[in-house]
Amino acid sequence: MGDRLAVPIRYYALAGIAAAILLNVLLRGVVRFGGLPASLLIAALVAGGLAWWFARAQRRWPTWGERLRLVALYGGVLGVLYLLLVGLASLKGDPSPAALLIVVLHYLCYPALLLVFFSGRVYGLSLIHISEPTRQAEISYAVFCLKKKKNKSEPT
Repeated sequence: MGDRLAVPIRYYALAGIAAAILLNVLLRGVVRFGGLPASLLIAALVAGGLAWWFARAQRRWPTWGERLRLVALYGGVLGVLYLLLVGLASLKGDPSPAALLIVVLHYLCYPALLLVFFSGRVYGLSLIHISEPTRQAEISYAVFCLKKKKNKSEPT
């Protein structure tokens, strides 16, 4: 296989922004799931997807400078979009300080989780399923755990 073309960081940021907008519309508008849990879920999906895409396309983990540029672009554009949402909401009336705090918390999910997913600590872990749902009902649960990956060079 030949050399892969390097994808500029701005394309990862733009793809993440587009994915965040699309997932917000789908999850909040179609599925009717909202609040801070929806923001955390969307931010984690986008950050995980971008980290996977970067690692797959580049065949390496990002440098510290690439992480900072990506978080700055992604977080900066999303910050401007959130400010526009606050501006639109203020046309109906002044938002309360609590409402502004909630908006800030929703916004911070995106750059914070992107930074976490692009840190070196996450790449050495894998998600493993360690239990089945406990009962057959509308609401049941499964437990997941993070496990440290073994290096391929280690004897098994």
